[in-house]
Amino acid sequence: MLVAVEPRTDRESGIQLTSKDGLQKKWTVQVVASMPSRWDAGRTESDVLQVTVTCADDPTGKVAEGDQVWFTDFTVGVMAPEAVEGSSRIRGGKLFWQASGVQSRSGKS
Repeated sequence: MLVAVEPRTDRESGIQLTSKDGLQKKWTVQVVASMPSRWDAGRTESDVLQVTVTCADDPTGKVAEGDQVWFTDFTVGVMAPEAVEGSSRIRGGKLFWQASGVQSRSGKS
């Protein structure tokens, strides 16, 4: 279920991020993903995922809050963990989700 669609922006400048060639804009699409619990068959486990969608079109006109959605070219990756030099902290080691589009499952275009 769709929670929100927002432009993905640079933290310092506030400018919307784009693909390397500058032709496609990046969006953060927040969705709730639910599945049956592994531990209790009567319960559902849910998590909010932030999917980076890189596309030429503005997806906000294609989907609305509360829609069930599907993603085009959906991929999942893992950022390799690496030690931060001069610190005991670790950077990375996180899952990330990306796609090239998002559409409502209701068929709205």
